[in-house]
Amino acid sequence: MHAAIVLLVLILTYVGMAAGRIAWLQVDRTGSALLAVIALLASGAMTLDDFDSDVDMPTIAFLFAMMIISAQFAESGFIDLCARTITDSRRGTAALLALTVAIGGGLSAILATDIVIIAIATLLIAGAQSRGFDPRPFVIALAAATNAGSAATLIGSPQNILIGSLGRLDLRSFLAICAVPALFSLVVILPSSGCSGRRASAGPCSRRRDPPQVTLHPLDPNPTIKGAVAMLALLVLFTMPLPRETGALIIAALLLANRKIISRTMIAGGLAIVAAGLVPVCDHRRPQPLWRCRRAARILNQ
Repeated sequence: MHAAIVLLVLILTYVGMAAGRIAWLQVDRTGSALLAVIALLASGAMTLDDFDSDVDMPTIAFLFAMMIISAQFAESGFIDLCARTITDSRRGTAALLALTVAIGGGLSAILATDIVIIAIATLLIAGAQSRGFDPRPFVIALAAATNAGSAATLIGSPQNILIGSLGRLDLRSFLAICAVPALFSLVVILPSSGCSGRRASAGPCSRRRDPPQVTLHPLDPNPTIKGAVAMLALLVLFTMPLPRETGALIIAALLLANRKIISRTMIAGGLAIVAAGLVPVCDHRRPQPLWRCRRAARILNQ
């Protein structure tokens, strides 16, 4: 009975994730993940002790800190500057797609992918539409490039953060191994998006729509430099014995203690909640729980 409940919750959760929201309710992906966990707890298919053993809290803490560090670059206007570099270029469609792939892949390798996409996508769509381009090829290129770029480092995506936390992997070794397939993927993305980009040539779009409303963040050098210093400090942490998640939270706390950016604009906990909610749902469908994976990682590291 419990297996059937877990399977049903899993299916409904991923339907909600794929759709983005529940049609008849104001519930987004974050809400879907929370409702899934609550449903498992209410049905007795999972207990709070199970939740604690399923969720790797160091990974969630590190992910939360990465969201704050990435938000520092977004609020300082640096990511807006990167987006304007793409949209303000007077070059052709192929060059704009190449810039989208390069900037999206590069930023997602060192910042939280979700922050990069959220900050760039709206500006990219508005900029493409203002120039009479079909924005869809650029959005496709951005989505593919950020996923490929995030695979290159241990801090680029929640999956890599989890792998690095469980295995206590070395940042440089991981980069040396994964950078090659990540770069290859970025090279493949360019001609793939270029095929669809032939429809993005100059001229009126087939279906003209008003550009989306965007909130512009003018570049502020001081917060940008502060974010860069925080990112360098984070990379140094990977060479020190201090637990990564503790050091990352300290850096995030120092960024929050500032006089220019309001804290609530930097705290984007939605991704951490989604990750914390999906892990126990998926973990209850696997024969080997996460704590055994942790034990295996520790044994391999010895």
